[in-house]
Amino acid sequence: MKLHSKSTYLWRALAFTSGITALLFGCSHHSSDPSQDIVRELPPSQVLLKFRGGTIKAGDVHDQIQPKLEKLRDDTVSLYRHEAEALALDRVLEARAQAQGFKNASEFKDSLRAKIEISDSMVTDFIKRNHLAASSKDEAKKFMQNQAWLTKQEELKQSLLKDADLAWQITDAVHEFQESGAIAPRGASDAKIIIQEYCDFSNPLCSSVRVGMEQIFARFPKEVSILFHPIARNDRAESLAGAIAAICSAQQGKFWEMQNKLLDHQEKLNTETIQGISKEIGLDAKRFQSCLSDSKTQSLINDEQLKAKSHGVTETPALFVNGERVDSIDALSAKVAALAASHH
Repeated sequence: MKLHSKSTYLWRALAFTSGITALLFGCSHHSSDPSQDIVRELPPSQVLLKFRGGTIKAGDVHDQIQPKLEKLRDDTVSLYRHEAEALALDRVLEARAQAQGFKNASEFKDSLRAKIEISDSMVTDFIKRNHLAASSKDEAKKFMQNQAWLTKQEELKQSLLKDADLAWQITDAVHEFQESGAIAPRGASDAKIIIQEYCDFSNPLCSSVRVGMEQIFARFPKEVSILFHPIARNDRAESLAGAIAAICSAQQGKFWEMQNKLLDHQEKLNTETIQGISKEIGLDAKRFQSCLSDSKTQSLINDEQLKAKSHGVTETPALFVNGERVDSIDALSAKVAALAASHH
């Protein structure tokens, strides 16, 4: 958990959003819940535009802009809440660190991370359970250490939240979690449970997630929508090749077929393999080849990288459900089951 690491990015976005809000809606009176006044509509009679033959009033465009105004309100409220909670937890953590004799919160967190131990036997067992190649030992150990640290951070966050005893004076966003990406989601368009998976196709650990994801989707086909985010590592040509192939197959509606094939051929994601897969799943060869070399495709890859960074993703696989990160496929399955039950 990065308690305050995204503040610059978030506040920059907040300043932009707030600027638009002030420009469009001006100052307003405040209700008991300030979130209600963050974005207010213009009166229907307000003239927006004059043109030869008539005028356009606010009421004329109400139906078209209402969903976007609601989303703008929700996003702004969420930004305020996110930063307020982060700052509160920062201060509670600093107080706890000093109470335990540490110079600062960073030193306290370093001490927690140093206590994490992943033995060789644990790594061997993980590789065996996930049917990974023995050569992936170092990567598997690094992944397990990162997952253990994520779990430890979540435990710390829950402990800090308990100490903080937050009493919100502004309501949370009122609409369901929304997210998007370069690849169209899989599942029901009105799904209440959104799973996001960040994956580097050259990473054997991503392949181990696939079975669990299929089981979740088979169990909750009407409740779940899956968003896949291809992540490319600069130090692996196979990683970039896989990500580009994923996006180009998605443009022909064949991503999920491509995903399975890419994960099946992780050890040899070269041009020959990818071209063979494209033919096997029935892609239009000319369109696919054009997409592979299109600069717009690289821009989409870059967008996915920025999205991953904004969510604190540094290693893959990384899993989220309705915006909340989970540290394993088992935790994801349990969370989805709980959310599905709450919607019935």
